[in-house]
Amino acid sequence: MEPFPLSDSRWKSYQGGYRQPFDARPLVEALHSSPNDRSLWDTVWNELHHQGDIGEASYAFVTHLPSLITQAEQPIEQALAFAAVVEQQRCVSNNPPLPPELDRSYHAGPPRAAHHQYYCLAFHSFAGENLSVLLTPRRRQWSASSLGGVL
Repeated sequence: MEPFPLSDSRWKSYQGGYRQPFDARPLVEALHSSPNDRSLWDTVWNELHHQGDIGEASYAFVTHLPSLITQAEQPIEQALAFAAVVEQQRCVSNNPPLPPELDRSYHAGPPRAAHHQYYCLAFHSFAGENLSVLLTPRRRQWSASSLGGVL
């Protein structure tokens, strides 16, 4: 499944974590060029998540995480943590529902079951464990079997 297309004009109307329109397309493109850039990830966290609030732009951004991670030469722990937080906050009543046009790409990439794996990986990361052992280049796939030893 492909991520939500960057050419789709609905990006302009999607809201971020501040409940204001935030077009995340330039951020996605910049991360494809510099996937481990700390300042870009700070922008992700600041604009697409705010004190538990997320928006449609957050969901659309998550659909691009698999391609960001598979293209990166090093593990992107921020991507794992962000996907886990968005999925967790998606179920909170004050956050908007997943738009129908994002449903397939959101659940397919990363699959819904993998969100649990991201959460576990993010927990291990924040607990001080080294994710580079868990996410070697051979294991950077988005299937349950690729992270089977983690859970």
